[in-house]
Amino acid sequence: MSTVALVLTILVAGAAAVLAPECRAPDANITDSPDALWWAISTVTTVGYGALHPVTAEGRLVGAVLMVVGIGMMGVVTATIATRLILPEQQAEERLEYARLERRLHGHGRATTTAERPPDHGGASRLPTRCPRPTAGPPLSQRRMTAPS
Repeated sequence: MSTVALVLTILVAGAAAVLAPECRAPDANITDSPDALWWAISTVTTVGYGALHPVTAEGRLVGAVLMVVGIGMMGVVTATIATRLILPEQQAEERLEYARLERRLHGHGRATTTAERPPDHGGASRLPTRCPRPTAGPPLSQRRMTAPS
């Protein structure tokens, strides 16, 4: 809800800020509140129809600020929607993983079965249970060190 309030505040403030200098300009086409609000909406959403545009330097400065704010707001709105769509799925996956880890750590007083263990993905994450022994050659204490030729 606070995002909607922020957007409305920016739109109304932008409309008021552009209307103040534009209503005094002789060749202005933004001369009343509905036009100023429509211009602010089209500028913030980066549509910018062009039928309404500021003619004063102050109005153009407000327009530049609204363009930058509009691009940022569209990014925030898009990120908020994406987060609301993705977050519940991520949280469910995290809860399942947490439950699996709890079962592995505590076992609920019983040994875990093979079916409860996570799948082995090639053993890349498993540590060896003991160090491998050399298969050929004399022990290190009996090896002779030679200089490379």
